[in-house]
Amino acid sequence: MGRLDLIQARWPGLWKLLNNRPARLLLLVIAIAFLSRDFGNAAAIGGPPVLSLQQPPLVPQPKFIEPADSLRRRTKRLADDIELFLKSRQDGHPPYSDGHIDTVGEQGERNKISQAYDVETENLCLAQFRDRIFGVPREIAAKGIPVQYLDKLSAENGNLRCLYQPELDMLRGLSYRLDAGDRAVTF
Repeated sequence: MGRLDLIQARWPGLWKLLNNRPARLLLLVIAIAFLSRDFGNAAAIGGPPVLSLQQPPLVPQPKFIEPADSLRRRTKRLADDIELFLKSRQDGHPPYSDGHIDTVGEQGERNKISQAYDVETENLCLAQFRDRIFGVPREIAAKGIPVQYLDKLSAENGNLRCLYQPELDMLRGLSYRLDAGDRAVTF
């Protein structure tokens, strides 16, 4: 037994009203009238209120200018200065050694001259950059940034020497671990 059968059995008057086409039309017209009145009221009221947020006034922030003597700039400058020094020395380098110490004759003379030039380059580099070579990595290490072995280069450790390309690349990489205010940048 379906729902319509149940209505027909229990409420025969309601059943007649549901099956009466003019009554259905009248109910439909009444529903449309109520709905049109609701739509008319809704149109007169308008849409929901629009929330407008005001942007706070812009307060000019003082632009931070990185000091010329910041640790980051000093680190980059040290790497650039040493690299420029080594390139200038390399341009005037005499014929290079073949690497054999016990060579005699003309090649032996070349080896001695080349080795003497390399020792002179090392001494000049240390004379010019010693304080910065030892100071800058220690300052970076004091900021909590690992500097590998660069802070261990000193006369006490027997590692007194100039920095070469791998160390210069390390220095440049360390300078990028500092921000403009010399604070450590963590990734």
